[in-house]
Amino acid sequence: MNTARFNRSKTPTAGSDGIRGVPFFRLIPLQWWTLLLLMLVVIVVNPNFYIPNNLTYMLRQATPAALLAIGETFVILSGGFDLSIGSIVSFIAALASGTIAGRVAHLAWALPICVLVGSVIGLVNGVVVTKLKVPSFLATLGMMIILQGAALLYTGGMPKGGFPEEFRDFGLGKFIGIPYIVYILVAIVVFSQLLLRKTKLGRSILAVGGNDVASNLMGIRVDGVRIFCFFMSSLLSTVGTLLMVTTFRVWDTTMGIDMEFEAITMVIVGGAAIGGGKGSIVSTILGWLIMTVLFTLLNVLGFPQSGRLLVQGLVILLAVFANVETRKVTR
Repeated sequence: MNTARFNRSKTPTAGSDGIRGVPFFRLIPLQWWTLLLLMLVVIVVNPNFYIPNNLTYMLRQATPAALLAIGETFVILSGGFDLSIGSIVSFIAALASGTIAGRVAHLAWALPICVLVGSVIGLVNGVVVTKLKVPSFLATLGMMIILQGAALLYTGGMPKGGFPEEFRDFGLGKFIGIPYIVYILVAIVVFSQLLLRKTKLGRSILAVGGNDVASNLMGIRVDGVRIFCFFMSSLLSTVGTLLMVTTFRVWDTTMGIDMEFEAITMVIVGGAAIGGGKGSIVSTILGWLIMTVLFTLLNVLGFPQSGRLLVQGLVILLAVFANVETRKVTR
């Protein structure tokens, strides 16, 4: 018997039945099917929603949340959580509004100060977690409360300062029909994805999240990697905040509430492993798109804020369940 011929005849090929016997639909991650389904539901509910103006508005409003989710991705991939990013939004928005005070001339020094302060917050989070050995959940929870108090103390609980029209012109501006801030998002996505996948530091982040003890034995500076991740989380949260307020005249004391949970949801829905070691920036952007379309659908259906929180909680539970089950299968 010609065994070579027999073996070739049994070798599965790509086609309608998939690759190596796997059905085609299973070759595409569940997140993509979910996104497609949600988009179709939105079209059915509101056929006129996907016109250019609506899409532009949706992208502009959702871009800051994407930056927070990208920053959170770094921390989660390294094996931690950052609960302080929502309060960073509130505090940096208050600081920016107060220092800019509606004057264009103040932008040159106020914006760098905001970026510096946001970066320092991330470094403090990283040092507390790595050097003082405080679990990231508790360390960033403490920072979240501190920043909430600092924002209220700085503003007295009332809007303070404001932003000039020129600042808002940038936030509302477009190039070839696409908002400026979306181009900034694309640049950050490309940079972050290349950092994670093409650099030694990126591979170290995934290694630390997968097994910090083994990473330490391999010579990776585990503490330094985790401090960097918290730094990136706070830095990108600060940038996201500054982009967010470009569309505002004054600061709102509630603007950062629950944004940390939205960011974590986006990262987990995108498929990042809870506990670290697996995930990517691209998958987080996919999770961001899913949650953005889902929130849009809830708005179209007239869901109140309480209903939105309920759905978000259910999504988190389902995503965590799927995450755990996937890890069981792959072991």
